[in-house]
Formats: sequence, C-alpha cells, structure tokens
Amino acid sequence: MIEINSNPDQAQHIQRIPGVEKVIPALGALEQSRTFANGIDVLLHIARAQDAGNRDGLLFRGRAVGDAQGYPVYLPDRGIDFDDELDWPSPPALVPVINVSAGPASPDFPFVGNDIVNIATRAGLIARVLFVLAAGNCGAQGAGSLSAWARAPWVLSVGATVDETGTKLAPYSAIGTRDDLNSGPDLVADGRSDIAPYPEGTSFAAPKVTYLVRVIVAAICQLGREIRVQEGADPHGVPLVGCGIVDRFGSSIWTSPRNLLPLTALPVVGVDPTAVAACLAVAKRAGAVLDVDGTPEIVRSLLLTAARPMPGYGPHQVGAGFVSTDAVLDRLAAISGLEVVRLFDRAAVNLTDEAANELSTLRVFDAGQLKDLENIIYVTGPQFAYDYRGERVAAKPLDSEDVRSLPIFERTLGVSAGPLDFE
Repeated sequence: MIEINSNPDQAQHIQRIPGVEKVIPALGALEQSRTFANGIDVLLHIARAQDAGNRDGLLFRGRAVGDAQGYPVYLPDRGIDFDDELDWPSPPALVPVINVSAGPASPDFPFVGNDIVNIATRAGLIARVLFVLAAGNCGAQGAGSLSAWARAPWVLSVGATVDETGTKLAPYSAIGTRDDLNSGPDLVADGRSDIAPYPEGTSFAAPKVTYLVRVIVAAICQLGREIRVQEGADPHGVPLVGCGIVDRFGSSIWTSPRNLLPLTALPVVGVDPTAVAACLAVAKRAGAVLDVDGTPEIVRSLLLTAARPMPGYGPHQVGAGFVSTDAVLDRLAAISGLEVVRLFDRAAVNLTDEAANELSTLRVFDAGQLKDLENIIYVTGPQFAYDYRGERVAAKPLDSEDVRSLPIFERTLGVSAGPLDFE
C-alpha cells in the first residue's frame, strides 16, 4: 500500500506496478499532519495543567479565599451576580474535552493506530480528556466514508443532521458499513453552524456535542460539590468547565461575536439538596462510598444514552442517534439516586431491593435549575483554541494582564513558535 499526494495520473501509473495492492490519497503533507498532532499535544498539556490542582502558571486559576470579587451566584430574576459574603475557594478551571473539526480529505485514508494524530488523541485516555471528532463530510461516497481519525475507538465521533430536530441525516455526513454496526459515527447532531452565514458540516455538529460534554461535566461537578459539603467538607465552589478546539482559523481565531463572562468559578446551581441528602442517607446505610467524578467514560455513557433514535436509519449511519441540549438536560434530570450509586460508588456494594427501590424514586438534579446551569455554561469559559494552519494558540476570556510570561504557555509554545492571540 502506497500513500501519495492527490494526482490521478500518478495513482493509475503506480497502481499498475507489480506488488502494489492499493494507492490512497495522502493526508496532504507530513508537515500538516504534524501541526494537527502539535495542536492536540498543546491543548492536552493545557488540560493536564489545569487539572493538576497547582495554580502556578495557570491562566484560569479558580477562586482563592480573599479574592476581591465575591463568589458568583445565580439569581433567577437577575442572572449572575456576586455575593461578597461568600468567600469560597474553587479549583482551577477544567478542560475535560477537546474538539477536532478536521480530518483526512478522503475516506480512502485508512485508520492506522500509530498515525501521529491517533497517537495524540489516544493520550486523552491518560489525561482524562474526551476527544470529540467530526465524522467527515464524505457521506456522498457511501458506506465506509467515516474519517480515519474519527474511527479511533477512544474518540467520540459526530455525524450531522440537516435539521435541529434530528429527523434527517445530512447527505454529506460520513457513515460506516451496514455489516459493522460500530463503523459509523457514535452519534449525530445538528450540522448547521450558529454563526452567519450558517455553513453546514460535521465540523459544526461536533462543537455542539463538545458543548454538551461541558454541560454534563459541570452538572457532575455540581453534584460532587453538594455531596462533599453535605458529608462535612468546608463550603467551597465549583470549577469552571471549558474546552479546547483544534481547527483552522482566519486572521482572528475567535470568530464568534459572543463574549464570555470572566468568572473565576461556576455559581452553585442545578442540584436538589433535599434529594441528595436522602440519597446519601440510603447510600451510607448500604455501605456505599460515593466519589463523584466525571470521567470520560461516564460522560460518554451519559451522552450516548441521551441520544434519541432516528427512525429509518441504522447504527452504522447515526450511531446511538440524535443528541441535543434538550435531550442531555432530560437525561441529567432523570438521573436517580440509584444511578448515582451505580456510577460513583467506590465500594461497589450490593444494594438490597428496598434500598434500590428507595434510591430509584429520588432525582438528584433540579430540572429547572439544570437549564439555568446550561445557560451559564453558554456564557462562560474557558476556551482554548489552536490554529493548525498558522500554529497559533489562543485563550479566552482573559483580562488585560500580560499573560505571555506564564509558565504554562512558555512550555506549550516550545512545541510551536506561533504567536499568541488573547481575548
């Protein structure tokens, strides 16, 4: 098998050489493939640093006791405000998901485990980061058109629909093969961009799923915080939940007109404290030890079970089905005390029927407040972006402080000499 740059005449000539089984289009150039892997490595480094708990050198350090600004709170009639009476610390911002809206130009490009991009995304397993990849826009070429990078079993691949209600698969959305139900995308989302002139593609569906990952992780962080406080921990806050993006950009990385609020933590919202208290009481009697942690495996499971089937389409075309903000909020609202114990019990206790029945009646999240939490995630960061063409890295929202000397960016940009772009 030989990889060449796109040249039909050359391909036909090489195909006739004895011993050549197949000629496939090259990704483009080794340099371009390197920049993809570079971008992934840069953002993974940032994600690991943000999750390490050491505030030194971080762009988004969380909130420290004694900060001049009070802790952010959410008021239904006023939105986000600050309470000077609450001097809670919060951990540094989390970056639990990285979006890659790019891939090989041809579906003939094979999946190879030691491709440098696949090696880079696989590192997310160790870094506790979920990679969300666009399935590709080669659906018109039929079965087996899924992007090679989206075929990796450790990433979450996203196809696209033509409508925001998820009734029709977009004709360009790449699919798998009918005889292999796991060969297509993991799920699909609306493929229309929210930014004028509203282009379409799996590259625009994937960021919507990335956003939903942030919502799920934020909800889990809220639940974990409530459980810890009810178990006797000092009052504390909830970390911001952001994302990373590897893509190509124009003169400015940030094309969205939407500005993000420069908060240091998330307001405490979304959880039903009464239901959590009842859940804890039953769990403790059963000997359960709850350690609430939004791992990539748990987040992936919640996303896939939130997806709604699409009649007329098979798993090789739409995976688990169509996912949307409403579907994810409904899935979170349905989480029972029983599911909390099954997801987060370190002791792996065997519950009695009585305990299981009691836990199954409890709903630990407040459905109305979950919508408030989702709205907060929409207007907060952080967001890190890497331009694989210009090898630029950007972060937002940032204040006017000159952050170029911070160690996290000194180390990161040792890989790529591109300039910084701050907003």
